[in-house]
Amino acid sequence: MEFTAKLAPNEYPPYAKIYLEHLAHNDIIGILQERKNLVAQFYKNISEEQANFAYASGKWSIKEVLLHVVDAERVFSYRAVALARGEKMPLPGFDQDLYVQNSLANKRSLASIIAEFEAVRASSISLYQNLCPEVLLNEGNANGFSVTPRALAALSAGHEIHHTKIIAERYLPLLA
Repeated sequence: MEFTAKLAPNEYPPYAKIYLEHLAHNDIIGILQERKNLVAQFYKNISEEQANFAYASGKWSIKEVLLHVVDAERVFSYRAVALARGEKMPLPGFDQDLYVQNSLANKRSLASIIAEFEAVRASSISLYQNLCPEVLLNEGNANGFSVTPRALAALSAGHEIHHTKIIAERYLPLLA
């Protein structure tokens, strides 16, 4: 089994479908690699002032969205390594709103968050490149749902694409 094979519906939770639809092909490691530089460049074209913008009351700022992507990718990678290593205990979920609130992203520079994204993405790529094919379908429970390491790699890619599109479609037009 490889990362390039199509995911089976039993490999990922139902909520993941919205993220997985963003994947143009099944070469998940290729997508993660492609997107690393594209995403960094995308955010480097946003000014520090613009990065603190939220398009509506109660919505996250651009910095908060990007740091949320970083946090989620860390969580997905942890889950992937735990399952790849044979973890049988259910893995916890995380409260994304609490994480964003406590990230204090708006007190940081956008450049520091971009650098953190690049570092986390490089780490994720290294992890997934070095997982043996025989562990990619190790099934486990994360946040109450059945999932595999292979699906978690795809979730990292699709989740980032989803949020980058939201920034491009909902935030940037209001800043033009």
